[in-house]
Amino acid sequence: MFKRTEPRDFERNPEEVLPLLEEAGTWYTQIASTTVYQNASASNTGIDKLLNTSYSFGGAWEPINNGYISWWLRGGRPIGENRDTNLSQEIGAVLDSNASLESNALYLKELYWAHHVGESFRYSVGWIDSSYRYDFNIAANDDASAFLASPLVNSPTIPFPNSGVGADFLWKFNESLSIHAGIYQTNCDEENFECAITVENDELLAPIELIYSKAPGLLGTGNYRFLAFTTKENNREGSGWSVSIDQEIGRFIPFARVSSGNSEITKVKKFFSAGTVFTSPLGRQWDKVGIGYAHGKPSNNAQRDESMFELFWLLQLTPIIAVTPDVQVIKNPADNPDESRIWVVGARLQLDF
Repeated sequence: MFKRTEPRDFERNPEEVLPLLEEAGTWYTQIASTTVYQNASASNTGIDKLLNTSYSFGGAWEPINNGYISWWLRGGRPIGENRDTNLSQEIGAVLDSNASLESNALYLKELYWAHHVGESFRYSVGWIDSSYRYDFNIAANDDASAFLASPLVNSPTIPFPNSGVGADFLWKFNESLSIHAGIYQTNCDEENFECAITVENDELLAPIELIYSKAPGLLGTGNYRFLAFTTKENNREGSGWSVSIDQEIGRFIPFARVSSGNSEITKVKKFFSAGTVFTSPLGRQWDKVGIGYAHGKPSNNAQRDESMFELFWLLQLTPIIAVTPDVQVIKNPADNPDESRIWVVGARLQLDF
């Protein structure tokens, strides 16, 4: 475990794990917990509050040069009487307001082998959560240290499996251009490990992504991603695409996503999000302020389009402890036609060891 002199995110992509191993030696571990309180101004059911916690344990071990095993366990529960509460459902929103919500005891989220072959190729195989690898965005992809709402973490038009058997490949043609592709079973979840021995099953997600990364320069680093995918799950099949952009401009990181998917495979068929994250506000080195907007067209044509805004300020009190006040405004919640606007205010407590 690291001696913490500065905050460190939970690193899950293979490209992020290898530098940590080089810093730590042949192995490292990380433990984290996320506790969230939210209060909504209106509800369909009378349940308008939620307190939940989630926890993670992860790490990696490098038995050979550039080859390593990485693991990640995760769990969590709502706290209090309403243990099955999902606040987004209670208020009638299809754009989920809390990406950190968990309703499972500790379970295996990832366990995979990764191998970097030279500087141009990397493969990984095993039990993988594909949502942390594709459609990635450095400003809007982490519910622990950035936006809390799910549509500002991943695009809701992409039906990522929770976890499952998969294989993942990355080819780097040069410092700027890469192709990322993989194949993942869609009939797996935290309670279904039998899929690990039924790999002939044709229920699969197959994404392919073209990545252009801009080296540091006048505007700073930037990433431009185009993703296309096909998928089949429970005899439903379809395809879709997504474009994700993030570009540093000084201490600002503007970002945007636009994506589309078949209505048979996803609850949101068209989606757009944009915003920016501002680092080191008021001279506070580790703090971040973010503002984001998301708009989704539900796959159910009887539902109206839904939009949301989110504003957060991550206050990094110590290298281990961060508190994040958070405000969301949900406009025209798709499953609550009696409300035109719902406010969700809350706070997040993050502990990283």
